[in-house]
This record gives sequence, structure tokens and C-alpha cells, in this order.
Amino acid sequence: MNGCALIILNRELRNDFVVVRAAVKQNGLALQSASIELRQNRQIVLEAVQQNGRALIFAATELRSDSELAMIAVRQNIQALKLAPKEVVMQIMQEDGMALQFASATHCSDRDIVTEAINQSGMALQFASTMWSDCREVVLQAVRQDGVALQFASYQLRNDREIVSHAVALNGHSLQFTELSGDQELVLVAVRQNGMALQFASSELRGRREVAMEAVTQNGMALEFAADELRNDREIVWAAVAQNGHAWRVASPTFLDDVLRLLL
Repeated sequence: MNGCALIILNRELRNDFVVVRAAVKQNGLALQSASIELRQNRQIVLEAVQQNGRALIFAATELRSDSELAMIAVRQNIQALKLAPKEVVMQIMQEDGMALQFASATHCSDRDIVTEAINQSGMALQFASTMWSDCREVVLQAVRQDGVALQFASYQLRNDREIVSHAVALNGHSLQFTELSGDQELVLVAVRQNGMALQFASSELRGRREVAMEAVTQNGMALEFAADELRNDREIVWAAVAQNGHAWRVASPTFLDDVLRLLL
């Protein structure tokens, strides 16, 4: 039968186990048209969520709290996570922290759940309640898992030196999310991890020879982001070219003219 047809049947048929079971097996969402009694029936609800996890919303309250049923629902449709009990949400977070985006507001505010999520994926911080973006311990945990998670921290924590240090050590590009781009020690950590992070350093540091040398040694193409005078520095340019043979393309025109004169 077409499960959607259950809504037009009389009360007696909507309370008929065989009829309702056939309906939810065809369309789990037909559970919403079943009698209250059958929405309390575990077998009926099981059939419904196996067909469509979102049908969990129409189950009786006590069955929505049934961990086994909730897990089956979530496995079938991740959107059912919003209705799942805490123990199910915790298990899902261990498998995929980014699934936090489908959790309820209550669960996104739960420290245990948020911690489990960012342990698996630091980027899950973006889906946690905003209060956690201002929690130093939680943010530190997130950036240690994925440096780019720094972007989801509060303004104050995005400019916390220890937190930024962990973030850029894991991913140099995280330097773009902080105002500490003029801190030479932090910038050196960033460019040693990814030379291209030089583009996010302050203009002053992009003009410092030590910083530029570290950057081009890690990635020759970072030469593009060095100050003009350093793109004309023979030692720096050759270090860049040694790392990446295409780096000569981003050397200063003056340097290239000098090389051509030598060759000719």
C-alpha cells in the first residue's frame, strides 16, 4: 500500500497493526498518521525508522529515548540525530565530529558532546553553542586537532598567543585568522609549517630576510609574498628556486633582467 494513504483511512484502520505496519514499511513518515497506541508500539516504530529515520519524531516519547531505535534512525537518516538521546549522540560524535551540525541545541551546548565532537574533528567547533567558542580549554582542544578551527574561536581567543601557536604549528594558514601576524616567532612557526603562510604575515615581517628565507625554504612559491626587495635578493631567490623550480616566475623583474644579462 501507499504509506501516505494512511492519513485518509478511518480511525479503526489507523489503529490496525497490520495496516499501519504495511504503511510505515512503505513510507516511514506515515507513522504520524498512526494511532497513539501504535506510535507506542516498538515494532511499528522500528519498521518506520528503518524506512525513514526522521519518523522517530512521530514515535511516543519513551520510544524516542530508546537508544537502539534512535541509533537505527540516525544510521538511516542523520537528521534524526536531533531527536536522539545523549548516549547515541556521543557515539556518533566519536565516529564523525562534524555530525554535531545535526544535533539539537541542547546537545550542542553539552560539554561532553562538544568535547567528543572536536576530539574527532576540530572543525566541529563551528557547530557548538557559541559559549564554547569563548572557552579557552575547548578552543585549545579544537586547534590541537585542526589548526584551521581557530577561525571559529572568539575574537579574544583568536588572539591568544598560546592558542595561535598551536594552530599555526598544525596549519600555517591559520595565521590568517589572528591579528598576531606581526609576531615574528608565531610567523616563523607558521611559515615553517607552510611557507605560503607568508602571505598572512604583516608587511613588516614579509620584508624580514629571516622570515622570507624560512618561507621559501619550505615552499619556493612563497617568494611571491616576500617584500619586493627580497624578491630581488639573490640568496633568497635561489633558495626558492632550489625548492621549487617554478619560483623564478615570481622573482622581481629586476632580478630576472640581471639573470638574462648574465646569460646573454
